[in-house]
Amino acid sequence: MGNEAIQLIKKLCFGTPDDLSRPCEAVFIPGVSDLFNQARCVNAFAEVVRVRPDIRRAYIAGGPNTRKVISGREAQEKLSEAVELLRKIGPENYPHIVFLLEKKSTTIFENVTLSLPLGLANETSVICIPKAHAAGRCRLTLAKHAPGIGYVNVRHYCYDGHVKGDVVPVSAEHWHLHELHRKRVWGEFLRIRKYGGRGDIAFPRSVNALVEYISQLVHFVE
Repeated sequence: MGNEAIQLIKKLCFGTPDDLSRPCEAVFIPGVSDLFNQARCVNAFAEVVRVRPDIRRAYIAGGPNTRKVISGREAQEKLSEAVELLRKIGPENYPHIVFLLEKKSTTIFENVTLSLPLGLANETSVICIPKAHAAGRCRLTLAKHAPGIGYVNVRHYCYDGHVKGDVVPVSAEHWHLHELHRKRVWGEFLRIRKYGGRGDIAFPRSVNALVEYISQLVHFVE
């Protein structure tokens, strides 16, 4: 894969980091199943609230956890990803924030659409906290199904991937250096291509054109 394709896939999937400078009262967190990444997400949430003390609502989405190995109380209670994440965030630490949980979804599409009735549909701006390489798809999903949100800010966290026994973040700058990470990000590109084509996410001409150009660069054939 050439450098041009690497940079364009980075732009499409990771997007551009935001500085959180604009006022915002709501946070949206898509589902997080992995324990390491739940911890990263909790840290990202704490940073968002520190920078934006005007946050008043947090939408946390995620249905039954799909981790292969769970034990103890987690196994007995069959916790949803949303409930797991809320416990780790510690709502008692944020008495000024109302936490609204969606506990059935299994995809980002469902994370968004099933959170709409909780109040997400009424928000006019939101800070989204996804894993880094899904940031672009989160923006496009929100743009499609919550068009009233005029401004989507993103503060992502780097998803932890395992490379030869080591935990290595899937980051915008280094995703192309490891085979496992390349597969993850390429899979994200394919999702944007597929979901855009069938109307599950916003797919403006600029995004469609970028997807087609990347496909040509890498000689992608369906």
